[in-house]
Amino acid sequence: MKERREQREEEASLKKAMPHKPQQAEDSLPKKSDHKHFQHHNPEAKFVLTYDLENRHLLYSERHVGEIYSFPEPIIEQLLSLGMFNPKQGFQYMRKPICMIRNNTGLVARQLLAKEVEHLGSKDRRVVVAGKPGTGKSFILLQMAAMALMQKYVVFAVPRGKSFN
Repeated sequence: MKERREQREEEASLKKAMPHKPQQAEDSLPKKSDHKHFQHHNPEAKFVLTYDLENRHLLYSERHVGEIYSFPEPIIEQLLSLGMFNPKQGFQYMRKPICMIRNNTGLVARQLLAKEVEHLGSKDRRVVVAGKPGTGKSFILLQMAAMALMQKYVVFAVPRGKSFN
């Protein structure tokens, strides 16, 4: 009993000694109109060693499920210029934009680059990514754009489903 009380007292003193995080007002969060000024990384964040993302990680995702990779520097700049980084994905809290590999990543990547559709032009090669809000559709599209850029494809992005009418 005495040890537990001492442990609780020690935890309480440590909590008191920790600096308080300032609460962020909702107005200070990035807005859609601020996309051009959106900071896609935080140089002050803790450094975590990650390897650069490669096409094989995306195409054969079953071998890499749950692994974390960082986007290569030239690809980060291209994705940023396309407006592919979404403030809701939390990149502003990381030192460098990273991604976690999931099973669905490989399914979509192989569908886009399958040998059977290699002869088809981009007009006939389509993949529909559907799902409930928050299930990772935008992130899969971000990963596919990165993969296409790594393979020197031309990528055209229409952020947030905007219409050209």
